[in-house]
Amino acid sequence: LAQDHTKLGQVMPGFGRSMRPSMAVGEMRLPGTSTRSRKVCASSFAVIFLAVASSWLLLDDAVQTEEAFVNAYDCRVSRKRGLVCRDYNFIKYSEIKGTWKYKRISTEWDDAEPSTILPYGSKEKEEWLPFEKWSGTDTWRPTAKIQDDGLRQWFHFDAEKKNLEDLGYAVARVLMGLDSPLWCPRGDVGGYAIVTNCDRVRVPGKQYHYKLYLRNLSSRPGHIKVERFRELIERFPERIIMRAVWEAMPTNKRNKRIFKERLKIFAGPNHLYNNKDVIEFPMHKVQDVTYEDSLRDEDLFVNRMNNNKVRDNMKAEWKEYVTQVKKLKRFKTYMKEYIEKNGGEEAFKDRDFQEVYSEANDARMRQKYVESIGVEAPKQKKRFYWKNYLPKPRVNNEDATKGDYAEKNPGLGRMPPGGLAMPKIRE
Repeated sequence: LAQDHTKLGQVMPGFGRSMRPSMAVGEMRLPGTSTRSRKVCASSFAVIFLAVASSWLLLDDAVQTEEAFVNAYDCRVSRKRGLVCRDYNFIKYSEIKGTWKYKRISTEWDDAEPSTILPYGSKEKEEWLPFEKWSGTDTWRPTAKIQDDGLRQWFHFDAEKKNLEDLGYAVARVLMGLDSPLWCPRGDVGGYAIVTNCDRVRVPGKQYHYKLYLRNLSSRPGHIKVERFRELIERFPERIIMRAVWEAMPTNKRNKRIFKERLKIFAGPNHLYNNKDVIEFPMHKVQDVTYEDSLRDEDLFVNRMNNNKVRDNMKAEWKEYVTQVKKLKRFKTYMKEYIEKNGGEEAFKDRDFQEVYSEANDARMRQKYVESIGVEAPKQKKRFYWKNYLPKPRVNNEDATKGDYAEKNPGLGRMPPGGLAMPKIRE
């Protein structure tokens, strides 16, 4: 090799000098290397190789585990987490400890903390904030198949004796599906509404005579038609229900279509949709119109009875009768005890009742006197004026309203024009 380079240097001067080796082939080594550095490089390469091999094996096992799990349940790996069917044990393991792909996001299977009973309104209790949409599913919306007209429910409304306004709101809620558990603002899950007995619907108060219905089919000025409720209910009762339901629904294109297609109105008690498996709407939820709804407050029976003087007199007489009955019962009990105590009925058989009564009354008074010996009489509660603690005399309403009494007794009743005077006390 040295000779070849020498010959090449003779042909191309300068090339042979740059390519001339500085040592023998067996002694060739990289510049700046030593035995220690070579050992360090070999050990580092070995460590890197082992790390790459172990990570590749772990990755292969995880992928095989997930593929085996997915294949067992016939699901696709491309779906998001929460959208595929997962085994309970797999869910529990992945939620508690996490996997190489998903982090730990749920505390459903963690050990529960010891229960503590806290008083109502305690601030020590933490607010419960659940993790929103942990499964990754979107909000449910009714599909086109669910919104098919063949699956809609039919409801029957009986308008007899019902309030027109409440009935209109109930029918509108059924048409729009607001009471349905499948309701969605972007979907149409309402049902059909059949209203019968439209000519028997009622309105409270004076609306029967003064409620007006306006229409202008030509939309030209001066062509408006006006009808009263009492006139329209005889000529066209279905229009009354139509107007009430339409006013209860928001005005938009969808409600206009619903109003035209699903509202079925009949003036009489019969309808033409008995083959639709109709459900009777609970009409007790719709308010009735009764006789009391058309009366004034002062004409109601309850208010008339509260302001009735005859009823007040009857109450006073009844209270007096009850007190007299109680007194008579106590009197009979006392006389019976007195007679049994003093010889029985045979000893008082020939005696006069008035004489026996006076004798029993004297004995009762004598007993009361003996019991009251040594007992202090109860003191009457004195009445004072506020802050000055002057005794307040008793004044009858009849005496206080008299003009002479107020002038003779300043401070009682009306005050004299001379200023505040101290009240005089009766002796």
